[in-house]
Order: sequence, then C-alpha cells, then structure tokens
Amino acid sequence: MYLRAMKNISFCVAIFLYSSFLISQNSIEQREFNLDSLRFFSSTKSNLQLIFNSSVVLISDSKYSIEPIAKIEKSFFYELNNSNFDVVKDSTGSQFFVRKQLGEVFTFQNNAFKQIDLSGFLNSNAGSSKLFYNNALYSLFGNGYFKENNLILRYDLKAREWSKVNPSLDSDIPKARTNAIVKKIDDQLYILGGNYQNNSNQTVYVRDLYLFNLLTNKVTKIGDLTDLFNFNTLNQIIEIDKYRSVVLKRDKLILIDFKNLTYDAIDYSKNAIDFTYSQKLEDKIYYLKSDDSKFQINSIELENLLSKFKNPKSLLKDNYFSFSKMVYLILLLGFISSFYIFSRAYNLRKFKLKSILKQANYITYKNFILPLDYEESYVIDFLILKKKVTLSAIFELPCFNEYSDSYKKIYIPKLIKELNEKFNLQVPKKFKLSLEKNKNKVDKRILEISLKGEIIPYKGWISYVFKL
Repeated sequence: MYLRAMKNISFCVAIFLYSSFLISQNSIEQREFNLDSLRFFSSTKSNLQLIFNSSVVLISDSKYSIEPIAKIEKSFFYELNNSNFDVVKDSTGSQFFVRKQLGEVFTFQNNAFKQIDLSGFLNSNAGSSKLFYNNALYSLFGNGYFKENNLILRYDLKAREWSKVNPSLDSDIPKARTNAIVKKIDDQLYILGGNYQNNSNQTVYVRDLYLFNLLTNKVTKIGDLTDLFNFNTLNQIIEIDKYRSVVLKRDKLILIDFKNLTYDAIDYSKNAIDFTYSQKLEDKIYYLKSDDSKFQINSIELENLLSKFKNPKSLLKDNYFSFSKMVYLILLLGFISSFYIFSRAYNLRKFKLKSILKQANYITYKNFILPLDYEESYVIDFLILKKKVTLSAIFELPCFNEYSDSYKKIYIPKLIKELNEKFNLQVPKKFKLSLEKNKNKVDKRILEISLKGEIIPYKGWISYVFKL
C-alpha cells in the first residue's frame, strides 16, 4: 500500500460535484496541504476522516478542518495504519482500530489513539472478518500459524481481552478459510465465501453461505453459491445499507442483497473510479484518486451507482438436497413413520375387538374362536373374495379336485350347510354370519351361495400396521 510510505508530500484534497456521476469541481475551492503519511481513510457520523502521521483532516460538503493529533507511541508509529489495522464501527459510528492479524485494539478520540486491550499481538487470525455487536468485537476465521481456521473470537470491551466463542452443539461446521465476507442483519450474521490454500499452495475459493446466530451461537449452512463468482474480501467491500453490500472484484462491481439472497454484477474500471480506498457517507461513496504525489477525494451518488444494477440473480445454487436438509427430511420422515406405526398399533386392539377376522383356519371375534377344516377355510376365503358365487364355481375350487362330479354334488352342499350351522351355534350375539342359498334371478336352474356379514382377512399385526 503505497499511501503508507508517503512522507512530507503534498496532499491535494479536492471534492468534485458532478451532476450525475461525480461531485462538481467548482463547489469547493481546491486546496493543497503539506501533510505527511496517510494512515487511515475513514469516516465519522457526518465527516470524512483522513488520519495522517501527525494530523487529522475532517471534510464535509461544506467545510473541512485540520487538527494535530497526539504523538503516537514509538512501538506503534510504523504499525498503526491501514495496512495492518482494520477499522470497525459500532452502531453509533464510533471507530475501533483492530489489528488485522488480531490482537491490539485502539480507539481514536480527542485526536489521539488509545490502546484499550490487554491482549497484545496475537498473530492468529490474518484475513479474519471483523464486526461490532452488543458491546463486543467479533473476528471470524482467518489464518494463524500457517494454517486457516474456522474460529470465532470475541473481544469484550469490559474484559478488554479476546476469547473463543464456542458454537452450539447443533451447529453446522464450516470449512476453515480466510477473507470471508460478513454481513450483520440484526442478530444474524451472514458469512459468505472466502478462500484457503490447499496442499499444493494453490488458492481454493469456498463457495458456500452460512448464518451465525449471535444470540445462540448457532452456525447454520444456508446453501452453496453459484459458480459464476468467487467471493472474498481480497477486494474492497462497501456497506450500502442494512441488507446490501457492494464487492469490488478487479473489473466487476457485485451488489449482494443478503435479505433476498441475490446478486448482480456490472463492469467496472479503476481508471474511471478507484474504490480501493473508499467510504460511504450519507448518500455518496467517496474514494481516493491518485495523480502522482497528489490525491483527490472524488465521489459518486449512491443512487446513480445502484441504478446500474438491474438484473438480480440467485446467490445460491438450486440445491434442495443438501446434507442438512436430508438429515432434517430423514428425521421428519422417521417421526411421521413412528407416529403412524404407533397410532396403527394402538388401534389394533380396537380393530380386533369389533371385527370378525379370518386368521389361517380360524374365524375369531373378540375371545371367540371358530375352527375350520381345510375345505371350509378354502370356501370361506373364496366367499370373502367374491361375496356371491354360483354353486358350480365352488365345485371348481382346487380343494375339491380329487372328488368326482357326482360326489361333489352331494358333499359340497352338505359342507355348506354344516358350515352355516357352525355360524349359528354357540357364538356371540354380534357374530352375525350366515351362508345363504338362492336361485339366480335370470336362470332358476343356477344356485348361488352368498356370504352375509363381513369377515376381514387378518395376517398378523405387521400386515395390519403396514396395510400389506
């Protein structure tokens, strides 16, 4: 970062106000300041803020001011700058300057840097993503001691130390990474993309989206990203509003909508607009544009920039069968199946008490059992299936194949009569079964046998429960 190396150079602050894209050049007089190295380009609630080695410049549309800053402690004089520290803001716009590799935390108040932590230089989370929530700073993932991690660390402003956040036991486990994009919406934190180095020292981009609940510490995978772009924070991130951010990727600007989980991309040229050093303030995005040793502060209307994004697309792949969804589906189906089996098994006793059942060579009703011989059982099975049959159809049943036709004419009517008598002797009152013999209404020579009453075939509780 060449801004860090600038010393005793002429810094030109010019605010341009263009009618549609930039601020016009004639609204504020261009001035040159004999200022030293730029440490941070940031913003307060209502001003742009440029912090140099010994000065701070505050700029708004109508005015600017230059004030000296307190002497920086010698051990941090060459460290405390944009190359080594991230600027994290709380909900009121107050700034915290947090070492990128994690450790020291500074504030800048009354034109003086003040170290507020007791932790020292940890060097454990290079490339971590940082944010402020509920009186604490959070650092997510990063690279420490030559290896990426998926750690979530929390800096408590009262305890003044960093500590590890343990995700809930039902959390999904994200892959270790650096440079993830984070977006806090209320008590939820979206974690998008990132990258890591594989065993061949090649950069691998992570294509997924997670949600971290800041209240319960639960990490949940939302889904896998589309293959069109690699998302990470190696480029500048501009917070547009509560739900949207713009990511700068070489020749593209990507607008991400975390509420609707969509994105849109437009072409982008640093020669026209360089967002490498940029700040959003009210309804404009301000950025530094260099010209040899001079720098201009230019801006673009936020509305004009957003108007160029016209074709939002889904951020996620259509993956309806992710692992977490499959587990949920299996558990849901297991619960439904268990409930169904339990309810069917619970109703089995009622079913057996109120129904006349045919079980193998027996007819049962409550505690009553009526035994049948092989031929009687065969005839009953046939009548259960057909309800009304001709006597000649019963003659053709396989159980009577060994009998002659003349013997069948004597034996089968007798068997039906005896079976009917069994139904009417020594049985419960509600056991209403009978076999009736009638002549066919069309052809009086044809005799028909019909079963009066309902017999339900029963093959055991498994068949009943699963309706086999």
